[in-house]
Amino acid sequence: MKKLQRYVLVILAALCFPVPALAAIDWSVDQTIETKTAIRDMAISFDGTSLFVLTQAGELVMYDAAGTSQGTLKVAGGMDSVYLSGFQKAGVPEQLFVSNSATGQIQKLSFSLVAQIDTTGSPFLGNPDAPVAVVVFSDFQ
Repeated sequence: MKKLQRYVLVILAALCFPVPALAAIDWSVDQTIETKTAIRDMAISFDGTSLFVLTQAGELVMYDAAGTSQGTLKVAGGMDSVYLSGFQKAGVPEQLFVSNSATGQIQKLSFSLVAQIDTTGSPFLGNPDAPVAVVVFSDFQ
């Protein structure tokens, strides 16, 4: 019986005095994005393909996964946080919000990406100087 009590005391003592884990963290910086102005807040899309940076200058800058700026939107003065919701791959459209914590103002922003396609030298129908071009991709054999 005394041996059992000793074992129980040893186990309890071991539980009361935990030994810190001697684990190391292995990490590295994969990418650095240089912004032109100081950052106030940022949000990243759920799929990791877009980064939205709210700057001190009151601009919302969108970056792609490679860190290339895709566009800039001027937002109302005093906006100090940005929030992104939605998940495109699940069919939930992305919604972008900016807010001003001092006034309680929240703005919902709409955005869409416009792709510039170089059609120089491609066959076309109609006016070559038209403001809109409908590009058809076909024959992918």
